[in-house]
Amino acid sequence: MKPPNKWFRWIRFLDRIHYFNREEPLVHKDHIDAMRSLADPEAMKQFKYKQMHTTLDFEGVHPDIIKFWKSVHKAMKLRDIPVRAFELKRSHARQQEMYDKGVSKAVPGQSAHQYGCAIDIIHAKKAWNLSKKQWDCMVAIQKECARKCNVKLISGDDWDFWDPAHWELKNWRQICAPQIRVLTKKQLETQARLKTLWAKK
Repeated sequence: MKPPNKWFRWIRFLDRIHYFNREEPLVHKDHIDAMRSLADPEAMKQFKYKQMHTTLDFEGVHPDIIKFWKSVHKAMKLRDIPVRAFELKRSHARQQEMYDKGVSKAVPGQSAHQYGCAIDIIHAKKAWNLSKKQWDCMVAIQKECARKCNVKLISGDDWDFWDPAHWELKNWRQICAPQIRVLTKKQLETQARLKTLWAKK
């Protein structure tokens, strides 16, 4: 099913807005070309893709994040764009791993993922390997979904630490205030020492 003409008019409008100056891993003539390159009807039909969406674990995930994801999945399906929720709720150990690798800037206890208030949405086939224009299209669709769902979200696309796949509830800190655990510098150093000792065993 093709997107409505008004969508293409809006994508053309995006071509006139250059609010980022980043090198693109892939080159597209314009946002319309980028938008069309995201579609993959064959991937949508594959069993693996369908299974990916029936085995999602929503335990501990905030209802607004679930509502947003379902809206995004529906909107992308209408455009034959295969997407996946790469990560929803994240454990303390997983956050530590992401922080150690430099993939996340949030120390354990300070990530919205740990409280089920964030989601990373990527292309199911191309993953993160999208051009800036392709990400523009993905993010534009998702921002419209958030507006229609009336869910207040922050996009990693707007951060200096550019993370276009990331979405988190705008007020997640207020929602999760009683649960947020801030590790002191001493606690972080203790964790690092223990990790070194465990590595030697």
